[in-house]
Amino acid sequence: MAVSIREVASRAGVSHGTVSKVLNDSAGAQIAAGTRDRVRRAAQELGYLPNAAARALVRRQLDAIGVVLPPGEVSPLSTPFFATAFDALVRAAADRGQTTAVLPGKIWAGAGPNLAAFFNGRCDGLVLFLQSTAPRPPAPPGPISSRPSRRLASPSF
Repeated sequence: MAVSIREVASRAGVSHGTVSKVLNDSAGAQIAAGTRDRVRRAAQELGYLPNAAARALVRRQLDAIGVVLPPGEVSPLSTPFFATAFDALVRAAADRGQTTAVLPGKIWAGAGPNLAAFFNGRCDGLVLFLQSTAPRPPAPPGPISSRPSRRLASPSF
């Protein structure tokens, strides 16, 4: 069973609010160094791991990136370009504490306008890997989320 912050608070002899502030490194929280150490030690001893779903609800951010691969008989990850680009993307995401969710091309090829619905609420953004011979994905019927988006790069094929 997962350890809660209330259990960590009980072990450290502090409130669950203090545990939350310590474990989230809340800016401006004035907590004594000894208290911080006690909370971190209690969390480690109990094997506390943050609940990713709860954090996502509070922060309204999933720390997940959706990756859409192009359709085709052969996996694009078997080509040097796509394999290198995909590896760099996954590593960069991991360095920032983010995960990647991959949607293989054979699935999205028939998704049509449902592509946006598939990822809505499941990731913070999408990266489309396209090949010049692959059909372009249909435009979503509207924005995937209310968060602003921007195009980082547009390859020329």
